[in-house]
Amino acid sequence: MTSNPPKPISPSLEAVRKIAMDVGKQVVAHIEHAYPQMLEKAPKSARLSIRNATYNAIMAAVNAADEGRDAQQIAANEAHRRKIGRIRKINEDIDAGKIGAEEALERLRRA
Repeated sequence: MTSNPPKPISPSLEAVRKIAMDVGKQVVAHIEHAYPQMLEKAPKSARLSIRNATYNAIMAAVNAADEGRDAQQIAANEAHRRKIGRIRKINEDIDAGKIGAEEALERLRRA
């Protein structure tokens, strides 16, 4: 007996939006319950920011996949996270007095 593989479905854009928003809310709920200390001193807008960033990332991934650019989107996201991490490290070094303005500018150029 041969079984037919399930037919792929293409959810509507509205369904994808609802799913993305729900996932964003679930991420916020997870952080609130698993790591409540992370949000204790954060402004209320942090929850909205996390939710919306999650939603935007999912929608960008779906759009990229629809256009056949999913691998490029993933690579661009990884490069962006690395760059933001380097910039954050520069800021931490400035705040700690480890580097001055000239070195910070040079490191930013390379970031």
